[in-house]
Order: sequence, then C-alpha cells, then structure tokens
Amino acid sequence: MIQFFRKIRQKLLSENKFSKYLLYAIGEVILVVIGILIALQINNWNENRKLEDAKQNYYQQLLVDLEVDKNYAKSIIDRLESSITKYNKYQETFKQPYINFAQTIQNLGINNFTSVNLEFKTSTIKSLINTGDIKLLEPKLRNKLTEYNANKTQTLNL
Repeated sequence: MIQFFRKIRQKLLSENKFSKYLLYAIGEVILVVIGILIALQINNWNENRKLEDAKQNYYQQLLVDLEVDKNYAKSIIDRLESSITKYNKYQETFKQPYINFAQTIQNLGINNFTSVNLEFKTSTIKSLINTGDIKLLEPKLRNKLTEYNANKTQTLNL
C-alpha cells in the first residue's frame, strides 16, 4: 500500500504536475487525520467500556456487602430479641410471691449477658472512597453510600 502511494507521488513530481501533487498531499493528510480520529474514537469507546465494567463490578460488590450486612443485622437483632425475652422471663420470677432461690439462679444462667461486637462489611465502600472511584456512581447513590457509611461508623462508635 505504501509503495503504491510512493509511486503515485513520484510520478506526479516527475511529470511536473505540482497542483495535482499538492492535491494528493492534502488527500494523504486528510486520510491520516481520519485514521487518527478513528483511533481516538476507538480508544474512548474502550475506556468508557472499562469504566462501565468497573462500575458494574462495584455495583455487584456493593449488593453483596449490603446483603451480608442485612443478614448480619438480622442475626444480631434476633439474638438481642432472644436475650430480651429471656431477661423478661427472668424478671417474672421476682413477681412471684415466694421466690424460689434455685429457680432464680437457674433463670439467671439462661440469660445471655454477653455484649455484641458489631462488624460491618465496609471494604467496597472504603475502596470506592480511597481510589476515588466513587465518582463513577450516580450522585444520589454516592450520597446514600456516604450517609450509610457514616451511620455504620457512628453505630460502631456507640
């Protein structure tokens, strides 16, 4: 292909047809510019595709993290509700006119007075914030995620 263009250029110069050579040169420049524009468009398309893939990956990770947090919160709530029920049952023993000491001690042993150590899944949100990729998400979702992260941090600090 290059030899073909070289032969045309040499033929035009040897025949002293400068105006045709100039027209040929302009055409060659236009072809190069079109090639560069096509390459830039392909590069932009590829970069946008990569950003969209990253965004979808973050969405999937966030959904998994939120599902894990939801299940974890449900299990903690169930555990706390069970403890409250057991404690209320324990309190009922004191309302009886004659308190049986053995029964009171037995009910005390049933109670679960352990503290709850809360741990939430924050790796994806932290990754989004630390890498600056949070800007890939829509502003409304971004605001909700930062609010959610702040609420989790506040809950852990209680």
